[in-house]
Amino acid sequence: MSRGNPLETDGEEGTILSRRYTLHQNVREEESGRLFEAFDALASRDFWIKVQRGVPTDEFAEEYRLLVACGHPYVLTALDYGLCRRNNLLYYTALPVKGDDLATASIAGPDRSKE
Repeated sequence: MSRGNPLETDGEEGTILSRRYTLHQNVREEESGRLFEAFDALASRDFWIKVQRGVPTDEFAEEYRLLVACGHPYVLTALDYGLCRRNNLLYYTALPVKGDDLATASIAGPDRSKE
């Protein structure tokens, strides 16, 4: 858990972004940012949030746009995108996806237990 004022931390568990999103457990580290389980105080629901420190990048915005356009049940459904100026963190929120990520699934091969 972060120490000090959670509004002034930088993307750790307990950080509050935009006075709305509370970061909980770190799901995984990725090249383009950190993925957390989080809570949306306005919508009163759990979801995932990906954060990236620093100035806005075209790659991070493009990742968000691709997720919005994809609309596939096994790909994150992106909901919101923003910059928390207080923390200098870019973020987007998404509905969680259950199951393995594509890298793990491709190594394991197809699930043939139901055939």
